[in-house]
Amino acid sequence: MHYLLNLIHWRHIYRRADEDEFVYLKYDYLTRVIDKTIWLALRQRLEDFGVIECDGLCLEGVKSYGYQLCAGFRETRRIVCQDDAFSAKVLRVQRERDKVLLPVHHWFRSHLDLLDFDMAKAREIISTTQPKVGSPRSVGEYRRLLHERAAASCKNWDCRARGFTFA
Repeated sequence: MHYLLNLIHWRHIYRRADEDEFVYLKYDYLTRVIDKTIWLALRQRLEDFGVIECDGLCLEGVKSYGYQLCAGFRETRRIVCQDDAFSAKVLRVQRERDKVLLPVHHWFRSHLDLLDFDMAKAREIISTTQPKVGSPRSVGEYRRLLHERAAASCKNWDCRARGFTFA
């Protein structure tokens, strides 16, 4: 539970929240640390007790569920985990994730806040795209899907704060 609450808190601090203050957390990553057999019950209990709020929107391959701490739980203090086995598991997951990264990846990660998403240019490019030959999607459906993905990406870079809008 502390892992989840801390993750939501830190993602919010590091401006990884959308305009509605939700941070997106991928199920596959969460359940590397939180046992899959308790994940849904834990999430539901935290929601029921008014500790977290979920945006209820997940688009497979596009957007994970968004979470935020409820108003009474946003002020925090540091708690040191006393469970050595759990701490070791968190550290193992973090090291496993970072094991494949090269120094250049760490440099890029440290500079992500400098990126800017050009939604106008994305719209321009999307308006000329075509699905692959033989695709079951129509041109309109394909472009709508690309636009949704661009909008989701733009949300991650806080485009609305920079004056971009979504059509």
